[in-house]
Amino acid sequence: MEAWEEVRRNPKPYVPFLKARLSLERIEAARDVDRFRGILNAALLLIRLGGNEERAFLVEQLKQLHQRRDALSTQVKERAPGRGASPAPRGEDAFKELLGHRGRVTQLESAILRGFAEAGDPRLRDTVLPRLDHDQDMRDRYIEYFEATGREDPVVRARLKKLLEAQGSPVTEQRLRHFFEEK
Repeated sequence: MEAWEEVRRNPKPYVPFLKARLSLERIEAARDVDRFRGILNAALLLIRLGGNEERAFLVEQLKQLHQRRDALSTQVKERAPGRGASPAPRGEDAFKELLGHRGRVTQLESAILRGFAEAGDPRLRDTVLPRLDHDQDMRDRYIEYFEATGREDPVVRARLKKLLEAQGSPVTEQRLRHFFEEK
């Protein structure tokens, strides 16, 4: 508890340590739950305690996470057992590890979005808006982010209105209707 108070009162000496925990190499190496939880906590601490420089760093990290998750998703699709060939037992382990890594990347992306939403920080808008069309996995998380940060933003409202008019999942449609009804 005392260590937390020290970080909260004077976060600057801890910022390099927190940033280092968010490297893609560390995320890939974080196989156990406690280590990965530390990475998630580092992201949230940077959002809550950091300034503009730390949040700009997280925006860049989010862009890297998008690229990494896209690459992992492509690998998963290529290696999915439903594509005609059943993986060998050894290949199954590698496939499960690939799925686990993609899951960790997705969880970290969700944590960053949630942290920026809680802080009411709209700076992810230009990073997230273009992904609405092709990122089915995270679409509802993006809409949650915009519920917290983009209700009055005309660009966000126009883009989400266009998404509402297109055919999509019932869950997404319900979330979008909620976005436009509530003010």
